[in-house]
Amino acid sequence: QILWINILNDGLPNAALALEPKEGDILKEPPRQREMPIVSVSGKLLIGVVSTFKAGIALAVFITMLSLTGDLATSQTATFAMIAVASFFYVFSLRHFRTSIIHSHPLRNPWLLVAVGVGTVLLLGAVYAPFGHILLGTRPLTAGTWMLVAGAAGVLLFVVELYKGVIRKKHLVARGSIL
Repeated sequence: QILWINILNDGLPNAALALEPKEGDILKEPPRQREMPIVSVSGKLLIGVVSTFKAGIALAVFITMLSLTGDLATSQTATFAMIAVASFFYVFSLRHFRTSIIHSHPLRNPWLLVAVGVGTVLLLGAVYAPFGHILLGTRPLTAGTWMLVAGAAGVLLFVVELYKGVIRKKHLVARGSIL
């Protein structure tokens, strides 16, 4: 399940991010100074925040589903789906570090929409198709479980946007660095 997420569900959107159109005024910015790290302190903190919250939310989904269903495979499937859906949600937020997801145009990178769409189909195949049950040990999820999955993924998107907003307010985003 981890390899499935890393290769298919995360790999496709990550590749599509490479095709993201350039930002309008990026050539007006001065070049990054040689001594500046490629990933800034705030970027490293974002990685830590996302990783910590994603793990915590995944654990909460797992425990919630296990207590509701008593079924280990269904709980694992819901956790697997939440991790994949969360990546689909916040990839749109991570397109631009200096602006909110609200101000980014979702149709600006059609390849990202295609990648998320294909990833969604692959995720649904992993959850509902017999090959997913055999290969990944998944179980079909109910509509209620999908609402839990989407809600938990939405919480992670909110955390990412909140963090970006705090960084923007504190002017911690260094010019020329990755966040």
